[in-house]
Amino acid sequence: MKEVGLWDLPEDKVYVKIKRSYRIAFFNYAIKTVGGVTKLANTLNIKSVRNLYSYKNAELFTPLRIIKKMLSLFSKHKKSYFIKNIEKNIEKIKTKNGSKPIKNPKLPIKNSPMLCGITGHIIGDGGIYNLNGTFIVHYSNNSQFLVNQFKKYILDVFGDIEIYEFYNKRKKAYRITVPSIIGLILSIFLRNQNGDSKHIPEMVLHSNKTYKAFFLRALFDDEGGMNGRAINIGMSNRNVIRKTKKMLEEFRIKPGKTNKRKLNKNFYNFNITGRHDLERFARGIGFNHPEKKEKLTVLLKNYKIDRYKKGEMEKVILGLLSKNIQMDIYEISKKIKRKPQHRIRKKLITMEKKNMIKSKTGKFYKKIYHLN
Repeated sequence: MKEVGLWDLPEDKVYVKIKRSYRIAFFNYAIKTVGGVTKLANTLNIKSVRNLYSYKNAELFTPLRIIKKMLSLFSKHKKSYFIKNIEKNIEKIKTKNGSKPIKNPKLPIKNSPMLCGITGHIIGDGGIYNLNGTFIVHYSNNSQFLVNQFKKYILDVFGDIEIYEFYNKRKKAYRITVPSIIGLILSIFLRNQNGDSKHIPEMVLHSNKTYKAFFLRALFDDEGGMNGRAINIGMSNRNVIRKTKKMLEEFRIKPGKTNKRKLNKNFYNFNITGRHDLERFARGIGFNHPEKKEKLTVLLKNYKIDRYKKGEMEKVILGLLSKNIQMDIYEISKKIKRKPQHRIRKKLITMEKKNMIKSKTGKFYKKIYHLN
C-alpha cells in the first residue's frame, strides 16, 4: 500500500474532529437533507439529539462511522465534495476514548523515505502489535540520538502528537510509545511487527533506492555495528536477514555468508567486508548512529587511498626498480602503499614470468627484484 487516507481507516475504531468551517457546513447540510436535527439523530441511530450537537460543536470526537452514514445521505456530487474536503480539514484524529490524538494529521499518509526509516527502526528495536483493540507501537534504544531520530520521523510523517518517553535503568535504554492511532495506521502499512512475525513489508521491497536506503540505515543503526574491519548485522529472524542481503545487492554490495548461531534461539548474522563494499555501504546507506558512523569513517580513512588502473602498478614497480636498482617485496610494498600480502607477491611473480623483472635470493632468503 502506497498511502493510507481517512477513508481507508476502520470506521468502528476511528474518531475525528473536523475544522470548524467544514464541520458546521457538513452537519448543517445533513440536517437540511433529512429535514431536521431529530430526524438526523434518528437516522444515524444516535440516542440523544444532545450528542449530535456535541459532534457538531466538537465537544466530542465524531465516530468515523457516523460521518460515513451522513455521507451516504448526500447526492453523489455533494458526497464527493465533502469526502475530499473533510480529509483535508481534520483537526484531530484518534482511536478510542481516552487515547491521545494526532493534531492536524498529514492525511493521507504516504509512503516516504522517513516512513521507511520508521519501518527499519520498528523491525530493529521496536514493534507493533494489537493488544485488545489498542495498537501498541514501541521503540527502545540506549542511544538518545536514535530515539530522537525515531521521534522526528514520527512527527514528520504523522503530525503533532504526544510521544511518551522514559528511561529503563535496568536495561539502560530509552523507551518510547506513541498514540494508538499511529499504531493503527502503521499496522495497515506494515501489518503486525512483533517477535517472529517481523518482516520487511512490500511497501519497502517495492520502493526505490532512496526509500530502501532509509530503511537499511535505520535497521543497521539498530541491529548492525562495526566489528574490526567489517560491518556486522545479526537477528533471530532469518527471513529479515535474507531479504536484507538481497536489498544490499541492489547497492552493488556483496554481503558475506550467513552464519547461524544457537543462543536462547537461532541467531543469524553476516558481515560486509572489503574496501569497495564498505565504501559502497558508506556512500549509499551509511550509519546515523554517531559511534558507528565514526568507526566506519575511520576504517575507510585507514585504507590506502592510492588506486591503480589496469597495468599501472606494473609501470610503477618498473619505475621504482629503474631508480633503486634492486628492492625486496617489503620495500616495493611500502613505496606503492600496499601491504606485502598475497596480491603483491602474485603481481611480482606474474611480472617475472613475463620477463619484465628478475629476482635473486637475498638475505634471510628474501627475494630481491631488479630489472631484466
